[in-house]
Amino acid sequence: MANKRIVYVQANILSVSEVDTISQTYNIEAVFKLRWSASEQDKQNWAIYNDLNTESKQAEEPESPSSNNNDKPDEFTPTYIPKLTFPNASECELMIKDGTSEYFKIGADHGNNMDEGDMIIYDFQIRCTFKSKFELKNFPFDCQGIFLHRFCYV
Repeated sequence: MANKRIVYVQANILSVSEVDTISQTYNIEAVFKLRWSASEQDKQNWAIYNDLNTESKQAEEPESPSSNNNDKPDEFTPTYIPKLTFPNASECELMIKDGTSEYFKIGADHGNNMDEGDMIIYDFQIRCTFKSKFELKNFPFDCQGIFLHRFCYV
């Protein structure tokens, strides 16, 4: 049996727009923050990634074309990434969250008072079109529940 992981999920809805009662769709823009305990391998990879990026930023001269830089990772990718699906989404665009430059980082999660040690923090933003059955009995004076169904699994 595989090791179980606890993944903390935080979602903030930024906007709901283009509500279409005929096609029963609506657009949602939201930011997500997923957190889970970093493995020892992830911590090692994070240290290597940070060391290489620090060295490249401190270099005053551009690298010569003959230097071998194939081992330098473009971004940090953890060994485990939860799969997050939106079953009622017909179109979905995944973006790096505004104000950040990468999807993943490792750090302490001070904001939630969790004493879990180093956590992988996965910050991203989505822009999706969702479909849901609308109750139109009192149209146009009705009130709609907007549903964003999400599932997280290994």
